[in-house]
Parts: sequence; structure tokens; C-alpha cells
Amino acid sequence: MCASCNSNYEDLNHIFFECSFAIQVWKSAGMWFDVQHAAMQTDSAVEAIFYLLRNLSVKLNQRFAALCWSLWKHRNLKIWEDVTELSAVVVDRARVRCYSSAAHVTASCWPAAAFCHGSADHVAAIECPYKHCCSAVETAKSREV
Repeated sequence: MCASCNSNYEDLNHIFFECSFAIQVWKSAGMWFDVQHAAMQTDSAVEAIFYLLRNLSVKLNQRFAALCWSLWKHRNLKIWEDVTELSAVVVDRARVRCYSSAAHVTASCWPAAAFCHGSADHVAAIECPYKHCCSAVETAKSREV
């Protein structure tokens, strides 16, 4: 049974490409067109993932990988800790993961519309593991403007 949508069937294809929750995540992150195309062009979730990794730009690959990780974490949180999340939390967690990379080279891979849907309550719960770097990057970015 799918932890996100309660479908009676759960496999990798469903988790990443068919689940209504996952589709909502991909749409929020601005990647649904690419993900849907890959899923239709291939016969399995693994093939679709490698299709995307071969055909997306480096920045979109980073976003895609972070979103896959965050979807899987969402699933595990629901199964093992009974934590229910909004799709915006899944997207924001992936964005934070990209932002918190060592050199912050991936921050520009996120469109502004791909995060912070609604109140900031769900964002506050997601802390960057590299706070000292994030504050330095935010300070540098504010000087650029």
C-alpha cells in the first residue's frame, strides 16, 4: 500500500512517477513535464531515472536527484514514524538539500515558484545542516542585489 496516496499498489514506478502525491511534488518543483515524458518513454522506474539523468541539464539533474531523495524520505517518515507531510515540505527539503551543498553551486537550479508555497511554518521545520554556510551565502546574495 502506498504511504502517500493509500493506493493498493506500491512499487518504484508508483512511488516516483504515478502517485498523486509525487505528481504534485514534481509539478510544484517545475519538473512534471520532464518526469512525465521520461516515464512514458521507458518501461521501468529505473530506466526513467537514468533517462532523466542522461537528458537533463546539470542543474535539473541536481534538482531531480534531491527530489527523488526527498520523496523517498517522505515515504520512510510516513511508514516508520507516521509523519504526514505536505508536498511543499518535500519540495522545500529537496531545495534545502541543494542549497546546503558544499559550495552552494546548486542554489540557482530552483525557480522561485518551486518552494515556499503558503505559510513559512513548514519551511521553519527544515533546517539547513550547514547553517554557517547558508548565512554566508545569503549575506553574499543580498550584496549582489
